[in-house]
Amino acid sequence: MEISKFEIRNSKFPVGYTLLETILAIAIIGTLVVGVLSVFNYALAVIAETKARTGAITLVEQQLEMVRNLPYDAIGTVGGIPAGTLPQTETLNLNNINYTIAIQAVYFDDPFDGTVGGTPNDLLGNDYKKVRVAATWKGRFSEKTYVGLTVVAPKGVETNAGGGTLSILVFDAGGAPVPQADVTVVNSLVNPPVNLAVQTDATGRYLLPGAPASVNGYQVTATKAGFSTDKTCTTDPAGAGCSGAIGNPTPTKPHATVIAGQLTDISFAIDRLSTMVVQTIRQPTPGDWVINTGGNGFDQDNPSIALCPNGNYLFVWRDARQNNNPRIYAQQYTPAKTPVWNPDLAITTSNNQNNPDVQPDASCNIYYAWQDDRNGNQDIYFDKYTSGGTDAWTDAKKVDVVAQSADQTYPQVVVNASSTYEYIVWQDAAADLGDIYAQKFDTDGNPVWGSEVRINSDVGAAAQSLPVVALDLDENLLFLWHDNRDGHNDIFSQKFSKDGVRLWSPDKKMNTDGGTTEQISPAFTLDASGVFYAAWEDSRNGDSDIFAQRYDANGVPQWAQDVRVNTDTGTANQGDPSIALSGSGTLVIVWEDHRSGTNDVYLQQLDSNGTKLIPFDTRVNNSTNGEQENPEVTLNASGKIVVVWQDNTDGNFDIRAAIYDEDPQTITPVANVPFTLRGAKRIGENPVINKYVQTHTTDGSGIITISDLEWDNYTLVPTGYTLQRSEPVQPAALNPNTTLTVILNLE
Repeated sequence: MEISKFEIRNSKFPVGYTLLETILAIAIIGTLVVGVLSVFNYALAVIAETKARTGAITLVEQQLEMVRNLPYDAIGTVGGIPAGTLPQTETLNLNNINYTIAIQAVYFDDPFDGTVGGTPNDLLGNDYKKVRVAATWKGRFSEKTYVGLTVVAPKGVETNAGGGTLSILVFDAGGAPVPQADVTVVNSLVNPPVNLAVQTDATGRYLLPGAPASVNGYQVTATKAGFSTDKTCTTDPAGAGCSGAIGNPTPTKPHATVIAGQLTDISFAIDRLSTMVVQTIRQPTPGDWVINTGGNGFDQDNPSIALCPNGNYLFVWRDARQNNNPRIYAQQYTPAKTPVWNPDLAITTSNNQNNPDVQPDASCNIYYAWQDDRNGNQDIYFDKYTSGGTDAWTDAKKVDVVAQSADQTYPQVVVNASSTYEYIVWQDAAADLGDIYAQKFDTDGNPVWGSEVRINSDVGAAAQSLPVVALDLDENLLFLWHDNRDGHNDIFSQKFSKDGVRLWSPDKKMNTDGGTTEQISPAFTLDASGVFYAAWEDSRNGDSDIFAQRYDANGVPQWAQDVRVNTDTGTANQGDPSIALSGSGTLVIVWEDHRSGTNDVYLQQLDSNGTKLIPFDTRVNNSTNGEQENPEVTLNASGKIVVVWQDNTDGNFDIRAAIYDEDPQTITPVANVPFTLRGAKRIGENPVINKYVQTHTTDGSGIITISDLEWDNYTLVPTGYTLQRSEPVQPAALNPNTTLTVILNLE
């Protein structure tokens, strides 16, 4: 009878195994063997670790027993305080294991009878000695250390080992203590000499009682891995003295003096090392000039700028030249920067006017608007002048007529393309904390809309503030302002027809962030298609930055997110932006910037996608002194950037303007530039010797990275070139554990 293969395999007594079964069996056995071997190896490792630790304990106990058997005066380390016969470090071998033995002996100040510098004050900080012995070895898994301690008291209640107490404090740039800082104390003037390496405690302090008396003898150095170094220096008119071969007759921090029975405090400042990246470039810089031709000794501020069709520049500002009574003044300049009127034109003759704005028509008739308290509260007034400086209406006209007792402030004026109408917008406190109102006027200054129109649709008690306005090609009016209807300020907008009809319902929020931070001070510009770009001051990152966004004609954001304009990411505030649009679609944004400790005017350019076109923010003002504030930007007839601001470089505020004859995007690296890098910290006083002075050279791309620099204020002086600008303004503050990029604009 035949038996099938199936029947054979499934019979009661199988005659063999399949290949798969064999492989599985081998794998199981292999796994068991590996597991057993792993357990065995681990057991061997544990035994070895136990053996090594036992050896360490034996050596430490032997050392401690030896210490206990020494005479009290001999207990100390070679080169240490207290001085003695014990080595600070040595290597011992036990059972074929190398151990590093570190011995530290210190005087201990028992608080029973007071402490040095404490309450009560103990003049003898060496009540007894404490000895620490540490044995370190390389274990199987990591380095191991075993530590033993013993206390040795002198015969009698207390001993006076002589000398004084040296108290060493190490702190960081913020004044916080640096624990575990490495401190070396060297003194070759005493016998036996001192050569001690210790670490600070959790409070950043190390106390050395019983230090032998010595005048300017203790050389102390404090540092830590990844930190800077601070140290004392030798008083040496001719030798090294911490400063090379030039000598240091009056070191800033001389070697420490210890007087018997007294406490000597000495402190050191160290912190994490930093990096500086230096770039050497050529970038166009603008020439600036003072706009106001008079008013010296008085403040001129709050400027505004516009362009006549003939290319002339129109400026208006607040001016205190009449015995510090603020009035509105104006001036017109040719493209060659020549003033047209002599003297500056006084737009108002009464006192206390502010926040002027200016806009010409197609014939360069000039409309000025401002806020004015001649009636006891702030009202909006405007006036029309010919290009020759003649008042076309003889006297200014009051804009607001409804709220006689409330304040109206912050006006802006625009003129339609056919020069037949003017529109004025302002902030109005008639109903609550503030609304936005507007009115339309003919060329004789007569109101066209029956009554001024409230722009914001919100009718609650929220404040709407700082409005701005522009006209599209259909003479629709677009308004922006900041608004706290949601409990914090956001940027809102609204569009009206030329007949005063609201086109959007409700008002539209412009900033796309959903947080509760502040967005204020909007500025915007329109292109020919009705697309508009807005910029504003924004605190979503904690400090104030400049953000921007692009919108279609219906106010819908076109960029995925609002774009932060300024490249500065520190804690400095940026604010008060102004924006202009070139014919090629490039956005020019200027703002007030506090990154250097005082306010400067900075500039950045964006393309239509929100991409920055300059790799770093560009400072507009040439002066690095005083405050530069309230900037405004426009483009002249040639498409060149023109910026105006208020500037107190000369003591009082003046109005300054600058024109970029070349595009600031044009940046060329300057290769192989040598420069001297000098820190402000000193190691010598007379003569002054700086702690860090080194010469470096940028590479073929005009870049060098300098690592391991101490936090300090650095100046950079190029050789063979004239330094036009430095960004940041020098001295450049390098903070701990940071990377700072310094850009040197050369000529």
